Amino acid sequence: MFFDSFILLVLWYQSIDALACTVCGFGNDPAKGAFLATTGIMTFVPLIMLGATVWYVWRRTKLAGATSKDANSEAEQTPT
Repeated sequence: MFFDSFILLVLWYQSIDALACTVCGFGNDPAKGAFLATTGIMTFVPLIMLGATVWYVWRRTKLAGATSKDANSEAEQTPT
């Protein structure tokens, strides 16, 4: 039990010293902006694509429903 706690404590302090976050931990490096921009792109582009797909399906479903309602109302109004 003591050995496990010791290993955990050593690993904890080593990760703090190494600044394990690749985006946040490298000070004034000019590549920081590139990492942050890439992270933003890789986060938001799939979300935007998913939202656009859901909106497109919703719009097509709404238009199909409106078209079928118009066809039904025209069929009811035609004299036989």
